Amino acid sequence: MNENKPTRGLASKGIEFYPNYTGTSSKCLNYLTQIGDITKGEREELDATCMDDDIEHSIPGIRKKNDAYEVTFLYNAKEKESDYQVLSALEDAAQSVPILVKMPDGAEYSNSGLPSITINGVGVNSLIEAKAVYKLDGDWQRTFPQA
Repeated sequence: MNENKPTRGLASKGIEFYPNYTGTSSKCLNYLTQIGDITKGEREELDATCMDDDIEHSIPGIRKKNDAYEVTFLYNAKEKESDYQVLSALEDAAQSVPILVKMPDGAEYSNSGLPSITINGVGVNSLIEAKAVYKLDGDWQRTFPQA
C-alpha cells in the first residue's frame, strides 16, 4: 500500500486572479466566482496513414493556442477600487496586460492578454455578475511551489 500519497485534491477556496499583475503591489479581484480553463492547448493530430496500412495512423503535431480566458466576478461599480471599475479601466486602455492565477497550493499560472468586460444577464432574485474575457497573447507559464 502506498503510504506516501500526495494530497487527494484541492478545494477552490483561495484561488486568486490578478487582472493586471505587476508584482507584489498587485491586487487580486475581490469577488471572483469562477475562472476559465488553464490549458496549454491540445495537440493536433497529423495523419500518417500510408497506402499499405489497414488502420489509420497519426503523429502529434503542434498545440493549438487557447485564444481566450475568462473570469466571472460579482458586479459592483460604486467604489473606484471595485473589480468592475478596475477592469473597465484596463479595457478602456486597450492594451495587453499581464494576468496571474494563484492556486491554493502555491502554483501560479501567468499569461497576458487584452481584456473585454460584460455584465451578464440578470434574473429575478439573483446577484449581478460580470465577466472579463482576455484575448490571450501566448502560452500559459507555470510556476510550481517549492517542495
